[in-house]
Amino acid sequence: MPYIILILISVYISFAEEILVSNYPLPKNNAQEVYEKTKDLELLKSLFEQTNDFEKVEIKDGKLYLQRKPILKDLQITGNKSFWKSEIRAVTGLMENYTFDPNLLKTIPLRIRQFYAEKGYLFTNVEIDSQYDKNGFATVKLKIEEGPKTKLHDVIFLSDQQIPLTDKEAFLKILKLKKGDVVYFEELGNRIEELNKFIKKSGYYDAFVNLQDIDQADKGYADVYIAINFGTKYIVRFEGNKSFDEEILKKFLTFEENGFNYFELSKSEEEIEEFYKNQGFLDVDVSSNVEESKELFNGLYPLFSVITINIKEGSRYKVSKIDLDTDTPEIKEQIIKELSDFYNKSKLNEILKRYYEKFFSEGFLSVDYSVEEFKNDNNTVALKVVFKKGKKYILTKVNQINYYHKLDLKTPRVYNPNEITEIQKDLKQKLQEDGYLDGEVLLDVKTEEEKDLVNVTVNFIYEKGQQYKNGITFVYGSYHLEPKVVKWQIKDTKNFDNKVFDIAINRLYESRIFDYVNPNLLKNEEEKILDKSIVLHDDKRGLLQGSVGYSTDQQFKASVAVILKNLFNYGLESSLYLERSNFQTNYKLSLGSRLFPFYLSAFVSAFKNIQYRRYFDLSSQGFEFYLEKVHNKFVRSKINFEIKDNSISNLTIPTPINNYSQYKISLSLIDDHRNPKVDPKKGYFFTSKVSQSLKDVSYTSVESSVRFFKEFFDFIVFSPKIGTGYIFKNTYTLPVSERYFLGGITSLRGFGLDEVAGEKGIGGNSYILINNDLRFLVYPKYNIYLLTFYDLGNVFTNFDEYKKHKFRKTAGIGIYVPTPVGPLILDYAKKLDRKPGESEYRIEFSIGLDF
Repeated sequence: MPYIILILISVYISFAEEILVSNYPLPKNNAQEVYEKTKDLELLKSLFEQTNDFEKVEIKDGKLYLQRKPILKDLQITGNKSFWKSEIRAVTGLMENYTFDPNLLKTIPLRIRQFYAEKGYLFTNVEIDSQYDKNGFATVKLKIEEGPKTKLHDVIFLSDQQIPLTDKEAFLKILKLKKGDVVYFEELGNRIEELNKFIKKSGYYDAFVNLQDIDQADKGYADVYIAINFGTKYIVRFEGNKSFDEEILKKFLTFEENGFNYFELSKSEEEIEEFYKNQGFLDVDVSSNVEESKELFNGLYPLFSVITINIKEGSRYKVSKIDLDTDTPEIKEQIIKELSDFYNKSKLNEILKRYYEKFFSEGFLSVDYSVEEFKNDNNTVALKVVFKKGKKYILTKVNQINYYHKLDLKTPRVYNPNEITEIQKDLKQKLQEDGYLDGEVLLDVKTEEEKDLVNVTVNFIYEKGQQYKNGITFVYGSYHLEPKVVKWQIKDTKNFDNKVFDIAINRLYESRIFDYVNPNLLKNEEEKILDKSIVLHDDKRGLLQGSVGYSTDQQFKASVAVILKNLFNYGLESSLYLERSNFQTNYKLSLGSRLFPFYLSAFVSAFKNIQYRRYFDLSSQGFEFYLEKVHNKFVRSKINFEIKDNSISNLTIPTPINNYSQYKISLSLIDDHRNPKVDPKKGYFFTSKVSQSLKDVSYTSVESSVRFFKEFFDFIVFSPKIGTGYIFKNTYTLPVSERYFLGGITSLRGFGLDEVAGEKGIGGNSYILINNDLRFLVYPKYNIYLLTFYDLGNVFTNFDEYKKHKFRKTAGIGIYVPTPVGPLILDYAKKLDRKPGESEYRIEFSIGLDF
């Protein structure tokens, strides 16, 4: 028996033997699990190579040998008097707690010196030192000696020719340099390029200008050496150009851009000749000759060439006759108008091209045109112009064969081949997202001609192939989270479904545990298996976050949160949240996780809340638990349970009870189809909630709201919202803190917070609120909208009032600027049914609070 136990132990040890050998400790990963499932070291090698954490990965003796890059633990920067450390860090490309390539450290001093040189510090010194511990953590020290900003002492030109003083002065003006100016390296380079263009424009087409050296002349001063190789001076002459000034013709020379050679000379001749022909000189002939000399111009230039462009213009042709063969008579008048004087070929082509593009965009896909010229002896030209727009193509039907995806494509519509090609690509992507990774979508277009139309039927034919099966999931990168918590987020289904995988990745992002989440899919085409790799990097585990906002309802609002993340290696999160505004004070201590199995998130909290309302103050304290489930990328549901004690004070309207305890359970459903999430332009946002209150106060309530977003003309957004709620309890028996009130910038605008209390002024057991927003983008650069709105709403004390829904009404205008932290809103809201004693209007302002 002891022998059997020893054998079993030895077998277990051999199976559990580590197959990874690394120079430094690795973050958490499930490589051993992957190997036990696949016995494939090559697969494991490729997975580790994808992480970008290793200098070398190789297989030897049945094991995987890993040479992990060091991790930057601390980047110490000293001597940076003129720039923030964050700016220097960005230049280095180093990030603390990330791996880095030690070989790149050699280039960092050069990059920092370049950075300083661009800011005017040309003689900055940089020293770098690095230290590594046994676990591969590195400390990198950067010592910077900035020195003063460098000022110009003198500009010295080095040249193959003597430069006259007047030219030097002209060059300095272009360089915008004078003694005592701060020298900015990048700007100096740009100015030297301008000088190069100037010299080429002066006829030195082969000139080359570059920065030769910058030499320290004195402390804080430098001499700048600029080398100029002039080369040959070219003088261009035009002969025979009676109709066009030489300044116009010089625009067709290509020497300034490409230098002088005989290919460029021939190219320039062709450009000039084409220009003349387009202006009606159909017999033009352009030739050239080049003469080199050292003696002309009294020795002004050591070497120059004279380029003579000879132009034999010939006569300018007029149009004697236009034979227009077209099914579009409207173009005839414009052609005759443009060609009423001399023949202008370029104008004619411009007209025909414009009409071509117009008709093609309208669905005349066979539109075509041509021009033939017939020269006459009397310097006139007869034209045969053919312009046929043909029949209009109309997409009448779209079929999907062998598979189906929903298409937002209404027919009939103008047939656009590019649109159909894009849809084909989109359908192929969706097919692959469904797991058919080798799938194709073929396009079959059928046409049927009528009198003036061509009806088009488009068939998208799916060739699915075999659906890929789910393979292994490799998890790597976190130093705290167990890999199995990441795998909890991925449904264990037989076949791969990209939508399911996307939900898992989104949950990892939204967990706020990681700096980045990098998913990769690896296809095994032979076995039709899809392996997955998820590379992670931990964010800071402890955070101190704060925010501020302002609105005319709550006035100044400030909040702070202390968050501890990724606790106990299972992604648990603990937070302490404090909030203070003129409306309320909140204290909340929470513990939970966003990464439970089955797409679940759960948190338990202890809280204390004090609200300062218009008609009363409310103090609540107790415990809360919620469980949320993600169903897909749009829909999630939530169960919320509260146990709390409430105390009402500073009452101005009666309440049947001032102090009460309450158990409350709620079931919510959220469907978020907004696109995009910030400043949405289309889609909708739907919420609904059913609640049951127990103990001292017992009632059932339902609430629901939906907001739509629709964009028109790329600059108008219409956004209506309707919300309602009903409590199945007599209003007079409800504590005032449980009743509905409306008013405020996020509710019924034009009224103050809680100002709308129903016809009886006591609040209500139900409400209806309708908001209608129309936003016009008036300043795209800063994403500024002009806002107009019309709101209706009220609260009701009984079902009869709710059925009659007598509304209060407001309207207004404002400015709306979406930002990542919430919109900035400034609006003027006017009451349309003002009652005695009420203000006529209200000016609202909000930043950091969403409507």
